[in-house]
Amino acid sequence: MTAHAMKGDYEHCLEAGMDGYVSKPLKPEEFFAVLEGAVPTTDATDPTRPMPHPPAPALDGTKLLHRVSGDVELLAELIGLFLNECPNVLGEIRSAVASKDGDRLRIASHALKGSVSNFDAAAAFDAAERLEEVGRSKNWVQAEPALDALEVAIGDLERALAELRQTAGLMSAPTVTNEVRMIQGR
Repeated sequence: MTAHAMKGDYEHCLEAGMDGYVSKPLKPEEFFAVLEGAVPTTDATDPTRPMPHPPAPALDGTKLLHRVSGDVELLAELIGLFLNECPNVLGEIRSAVASKDGDRLRIASHALKGSVSNFDAAAAFDAAERLEEVGRSKNWVQAEPALDALEVAIGDLERALAELRQTAGLMSAPTVTNEVRMIQGR
């Protein structure tokens, strides 16, 4: 744990040999996720088996509805658009990391960061921000761990959004998506 939370501090701490990184102010979910990742498994039957990933944090549906002024259709549309477009953006990020294209990585990570901010998804936001910084600094040593963290956080977010959509009875509203596709000529 450190008070150093400026751009690049995450990378410097890991390069210095830290097993994880948590900055102040402390966010309990981030702190526990880092701890769980640092503690070796205690499974006596298979000590090489990785620890199970913690369950996806529940999204605050009330808070999300408040963000869209109670417009259930708009929230359903935001969720649907995100779930439809996220695989494309992740693919762009993976490709940029593989080809070490810093500008492409920075732009795609920034776009994803903006999308996940709609859902108050701190872990996904932070991971996208780290990749945006990798794209800016071209510090490719940090690219793979940052990409792994992003994929875990996005997987958690996608599951939580799908669950929220199902439990809240939010059906994806295809009208805006179809209108966008018509405008784009798809």
